[in-house]
Amino acid sequence: MKKTLSTAIFTALSGIASAQLPALYNNGAILYVSKDTYVQVNGDFINREGSNLENGGILATNGNVINDVPMTQADAGELLLEGNTPAIIGGSPIFATNVTVNNPAGFTLNTPLRISGQMTFTAGVLTIPDSINAFIFESGASVNPSVSPSNLSHINGFISREGNGPFTYPSGNGAIYQPVGVNLTANSDGLVARYVAGNAGDGPFTTKGSSSTPLVARNMLEYWSLSPVGNATGTVTIYWDEDNNTGIANTADLAVAHLSGGNWLNEGANGTSGTTNTGFVVSNSISTWSPFTLGSTANSSPLPVRLIAFTARQTEGAVALKWRIADAKAFSHFEIERALNAKAFEKVGQVAYDGSMDFNFTDIKAMSSLATELYYRLKLVDSDGSFAYSGIESVSTQDAFDVVAYPNPVVETIYLKAPEWSKVSGVKLFNSQGQVLYSSGSNPPQHISAKALKTGFYFVRLTHADGTETTRKIAIEH
Repeated sequence: MKKTLSTAIFTALSGIASAQLPALYNNGAILYVSKDTYVQVNGDFINREGSNLENGGILATNGNVINDVPMTQADAGELLLEGNTPAIIGGSPIFATNVTVNNPAGFTLNTPLRISGQMTFTAGVLTIPDSINAFIFESGASVNPSVSPSNLSHINGFISREGNGPFTYPSGNGAIYQPVGVNLTANSDGLVARYVAGNAGDGPFTTKGSSSTPLVARNMLEYWSLSPVGNATGTVTIYWDEDNNTGIANTADLAVAHLSGGNWLNEGANGTSGTTNTGFVVSNSISTWSPFTLGSTANSSPLPVRLIAFTARQTEGAVALKWRIADAKAFSHFEIERALNAKAFEKVGQVAYDGSMDFNFTDIKAMSSLATELYYRLKLVDSDGSFAYSGIESVSTQDAFDVVAYPNPVVETIYLKAPEWSKVSGVKLFNSQGQVLYSSGSNPPQHISAKALKTGFYFVRLTHADGTETTRKIAIEH
C-alpha cells in the first residue's frame, strides 16, 4: 500500500502579524505529531514550559522556533527549517532524527540541536556563535550525501561529532564552505570543530610533530579549531581549494600543520589526493588537539604568500596600484605587468619584498599608451624563481564626462569642449611620457596654447565634479 502523509497547517490569526502572535503557540498542552504526519507552521513556533512535544512525523516551520520543553531522542522526528527571512532557534536543547535547512536568509542556533539521522543543506547558513550551542551529530548521524553543503548552505560556527569512524564537518564562515575531516579511533565525549578565516597564531616550525620533517610554510588565512570534549584519537583531513590556497606548486609538498605549545608541527601526509587547485591531505594519527591548517614542507609551495587585496585606480596622469599580502617566506619580489587587451602583458615595474604586508606602485607611463582601458596583474616571484600570478585588475582611462580636444592635429591652440564646463575644476596637459607640462588654476580656461610645444603627441586631463577624464591622443604639428 502506498504511504501517505496527513497534513496539518498552522497560520497566524487573520489580521494579526506573526511578529505579534506566533502561528503555533503551545502553552501547557500536549502536541503530538504522529508518524507519517506533516505539520506546517507558517510563522513562529513557541513551545512553552509545562507543555509536551512528541514529534514522530515531520514538523516544518518558516519562522522562529523557541522550545522551552526538555526533549529526548524518543520524541524526535524530522525538522524542516524553512522560510525566506532570518530566524532563530532557541530555548531548551532540541532533538531530531533528520534536519533540513531550507531558508536562504539563514538561521541562528541559540540552543544545542542534536540529530541521530541526516542533515540536509538545501539553502541557507546555520550560524552558531557559541560553543555551548553546538550542532551535534550523534554517532552514526551524517550529512545527506545527495545534497552537499556549499558556499550558500553550511554551518558557520560550532559543530560536534560523537562516535568513531570517518566524518566530514560541514563547516564554513557564512560566505564560503570550508570542510574539515576526521577519522577517529577514540572519541569519549565528542569532538567540536569550527572554521575560522584568519591566522591561528604565530610560532616557529619544529620537528616535534608526528612527522619529524619541519614545515617551511603554513596557511595564515584560515584554520580549523578541533577540540575534544574529553579525549579523542585519530587523523585529520585538511582540504584546500582556490579560495585561500593559491601558491601550491606541488601537492607532494603539502602536509597537515598543527599549532601546539606555541609551535607549528608537521602532522604528516598519510594520504594526499587532488590537484594544485583542489584536494586534501590526511595526517598521521594524533591524540592532541588544537588549531590545524594546511602546511608545506618545500619552498616550491610557499603557502604564506597570500594576496589579500589588489587594486588599481586612475590618478593624475598615472595609475596607482596597491596590494596587501598575508606573509611571505623564501619570497623575492613582485613584478608589475600591464596589457591593453588583458592578454599580451608586459613588465612595467618591479617591487622588492621587504618583509612588510602593504605595497604600492605608480605606473607613471600608463597614459602614454593612450588606451581607454588598461589591465594589470602581479607576478609573485619566490627566491627559487618559481612564481604565481594575481588576478587581473582593469582601469578605465575614460569616463562618461566626454571631454573633446580640437582641432586634431593642433597647430597653435588646443580647444577643449565638455558638457557642463562649470563642473570642471582643473586642466592638466601631459606629454607622451606622462610628464605634466601645464596645470591650470581653479578657474580653468577652455583653451591651451600649443605654440611652445614640440611636435609630438599629448593629452589633456580634466578634473570635475564627477571624477576625471583624459582626452584621446592629441597630435601637435608645427
